[in-house]
Amino acid sequence: MHHLQARVCGGRNGQVGDYASNSSSRTCDVCLPPRTTSGQGSTYCDACQAEYYLASSLDGAFDKKYVDDCEADDTGNGTACCTCPTGATCAVGSTIETIKVNQKYYRHGTQTPQVLKCLQKQACIGDPEGDDDEVERNPCAEGFAGALCSRCASSYYRDSFTMDCIHCDKGGGVTSVIVTVLLAWNFMIYTEKFFRFMIKRQKELVLALKNLVTLLVITYQIIVDLSRVHRFKGGQGYPHLFRRFMHYLEQVASLDVFELLHLDCIIRDSDFTFKLFTTTLGPLGILVFALLWETIRKLRYGGRTIINGTVMTYTLIMLYFVLPATSQIINLSFFCQAFDDGTKVESFMKVDMVISCDDARYQFIYTYAIFMVAIYPIGMPLLMLTLLYSRRKDIVARRSRAGGKSLSGLSFLFRMYNVNKWWMSVLDMVRRLALSSMLLFLKPTEQILVAFCVGVITIITAREATPFYDTSQDLTYYFCAWMIIACIFTLTLQDIVYLQGFGDDHELFWISGDTMSYILIGTNVAIVLQILFSSDAKRRKTDALTLATLFNQMIVAETSDKSQMDNAWNNYLNNAAPGAELELFARMKELAKKVEGAIVSQMASLNQLADLMKLSKRYSAKVHRVFKIFAERCGADYHAGPLKDPDRVKQKAQTDYNKDFRKVIDVVRGTIEFKSIEGMKQAIITLLEGGDDVPKVVRGKDRLNPGINGLRDVLLNLIIPNTGGLVVELQLHFKDLHAIKPMAHRIYGIFRTVGWDHEKAREKQSAINERSREDAERKAKDEAEKAAKEAARVAGAAEDGDVEDGIEGMLKELELEANGEQDADGPNGGEGGGGAAKPTKINQVAPLMLEDGTVAEEKPSQYDPRAAEDFSGGDGGVAESKGSSDDGGVAESKSAQSEMAMLKARVEQFRMQRNEAIQEKNKTIQEKDDAIQEKNKALKTIGEKDDTIQEMAEEMGLLEAEVKALKERLNGSNGTNAANANNSTNGTNGTNGTNGT
Repeated sequence: MHHLQARVCGGRNGQVGDYASNSSSRTCDVCLPPRTTSGQGSTYCDACQAEYYLASSLDGAFDKKYVDDCEADDTGNGTACCTCPTGATCAVGSTIETIKVNQKYYRHGTQTPQVLKCLQKQACIGDPEGDDDEVERNPCAEGFAGALCSRCASSYYRDSFTMDCIHCDKGGGVTSVIVTVLLAWNFMIYTEKFFRFMIKRQKELVLALKNLVTLLVITYQIIVDLSRVHRFKGGQGYPHLFRRFMHYLEQVASLDVFELLHLDCIIRDSDFTFKLFTTTLGPLGILVFALLWETIRKLRYGGRTIINGTVMTYTLIMLYFVLPATSQIINLSFFCQAFDDGTKVESFMKVDMVISCDDARYQFIYTYAIFMVAIYPIGMPLLMLTLLYSRRKDIVARRSRAGGKSLSGLSFLFRMYNVNKWWMSVLDMVRRLALSSMLLFLKPTEQILVAFCVGVITIITAREATPFYDTSQDLTYYFCAWMIIACIFTLTLQDIVYLQGFGDDHELFWISGDTMSYILIGTNVAIVLQILFSSDAKRRKTDALTLATLFNQMIVAETSDKSQMDNAWNNYLNNAAPGAELELFARMKELAKKVEGAIVSQMASLNQLADLMKLSKRYSAKVHRVFKIFAERCGADYHAGPLKDPDRVKQKAQTDYNKDFRKVIDVVRGTIEFKSIEGMKQAIITLLEGGDDVPKVVRGKDRLNPGINGLRDVLLNLIIPNTGGLVVELQLHFKDLHAIKPMAHRIYGIFRTVGWDHEKAREKQSAINERSREDAERKAKDEAEKAAKEAARVAGAAEDGDVEDGIEGMLKELELEANGEQDADGPNGGEGGGGAAKPTKINQVAPLMLEDGTVAEEKPSQYDPRAAEDFSGGDGGVAESKGSSDDGGVAESKSAQSEMAMLKARVEQFRMQRNEAIQEKNKTIQEKDDAIQEKNKALKTIGEKDDTIQEMAEEMGLLEAEVKALKERLNGSNGTNAANANNSTNGTNGTNGTNGT
């Protein structure tokens, strides 16, 4: 009774957790866990204990969809108590409205137990402390908004590395866009000449780097997309350190201009639809513009096809690289996430949770995305395949990596691959899509499995198919495929660490994120170094081979030209008077000395291109007329050169004379061809003596002493009277030598370009070529000797084995014969020696004979198999030996000495056979050595023929270039010749009039 008095229920003294069924009850009942009371004096269990909350329904049927368990009130008076949701805190007496959401978690409303983990942990700050009535509920951190706090608020943009939302004023906004555009523009301007120089000087290196960098960019696109799609579906991303390493590469490789230029700060309050329409309609608009541009250009100017136009080519390249990113944006449109606020279920696009999936607007987005799937991830690979398939025969038959001009528009799709692997670029596009946008439709574990299978197939393809044009690219592709496998493995480990909570209790299995990052970064660095090394090694190897081949061919061509030049000069000497050569040299030396040290340039008034070209055109006909009269006076032929092209004049002034147009003194030029030494001597004497009608020499280059190629000529710069002081150029040649000059001049130009126009440079290159030749011969000789030794070893081992096996077999046979059966009564027959005895053999004779080495007489005995027929009877029985008894008894055995002689003879015979076998072996080795030498000679002959073919191809190219230049020269000369003809006619008419007067 005392106990009941201490716990008076139904009134004032009941404890929390006790209740009375009515207010008049004197006894109290205890609430069973997880139920409790909200205070003293409760008439039922109207609250829940800690880690539980009071549901809004009696059975908690609605809440069970989102929590582990709910227990109804057995008394039927109250609602159910449900376990607190993961990511929330439930104090004693918590209701569904007062649940406190922890940081990194999100609840869509106060009437729902659905608590979700935020995609960006820093975005969700949880519910504030204090009463809900006093504190405003805002679950998102500053700058974040929307369901799950998954998007940035207005005037904020997302940093792709930290995933934070940064205010546009702090991040740059429009200023960053302007700066980026200006930097890109300046980069294009200032690097254009540099790239031109690189392409001209290191064309092979630039092409190799271009292809290898393409592989690297594609690989980085895949690595970035793997992490993005995996995190979008709920998986883990790369470790922090590697993500920091990939941050800037991600912006460039993914080609996401929205993140790169912070377009959210330019187009305020825009949502995902703006990004979707821009990234899909933008490339299509550029494609339509390119088609129109190339169509108009072709209709107006003709020429190349639409697909080979510059604008269309770069448009196709752009589509090739943006395809994975664009396809990924399109596929993101198909995913929605539902949120239950306790009163209704709302669904939002997972990529942008301000766009509802329950209205007509999303239906339009969904339909539009399906249409774009047909255009991009399906249509673009089919478009590329169709273009390649239509030209597959030309691609397979191409003679160079990139093909001819007719394939220039598609070359970027096949130039990396072998001729019969023209479809590899399309297959690689499918691979890139399979490792990015297609993975969005799979669960995280399924993503890992599919990506791993695709990666393994890529590795097998790179190893077995070797699809690339260069071996170095096969190796790079192989390394990149393994890099992708390493990234997939890293994502798998990140998922395992997150799900299992590995830590101190699992040290044997736990892998540090930094460790994985170091491995991935090291692999990336190794791939880049491999690219640089392979491209540079290829360049150096190709350059060395090209230089050696070019040098040898040029030396041969130059020697041939010099021989022709010398023969032609000897003909001139034979037809000249004695001493004419020396007098010519002396006169030319006098003329050169007369103008030595003069600074030659045009007048000060001709410092502009337009002024120089105007004066040159004005007096060009007069200059050529004076030169022609001067040539005819000396019995020579004159050839007027075309007026130098203004673009060439401008280029020469900029590159050679620091933009000083006055230094260009060969705009008007001509050539005189002399038929004899006396003719050139007379011309030089005339120039020395001068006169009112004789051109004034202002500079002279004496090149009558033969150079390396044997050419002899004179280069003069002159001023013709009454031409406004215009400086022109005149070359004096011997006709027969000048006929050989075009080829010799081209050869000299090549020598000069490469730097072989000096004797020391030639000696250096000759030494390099000689060392290369010696190294190649030494290597071939070493390989031949190695092969010969190996062949001899194999053949010798086989033959030695046969001989030794034969000798051992024979010795064994002899030993068996020596140990043959004897008479049981002893060597002398029966008792008393009177009986006949069987022939006996001496035991162990063969070993003694082998050690003795003496040569026994080859005397056959009845026991020698070779004499078996001589001692055999006609009936096949054993013949009786000499001295047999008359009564037909068995003859006495041979003596031991006779037996030993027979064995010695047989052993000696085996030795002779062995020596013959060794001689045969040595002969075989010698024959193999001779065969290898013949093979090396044949290979050398093949190499010489290849060099000849290459030389003929080069010669054909030079001839084609010469024909083209000659055509241009003839086309340019037609107008000049016509003008000269008119001027000559006018001059003649004037002369005739004077004569008449």
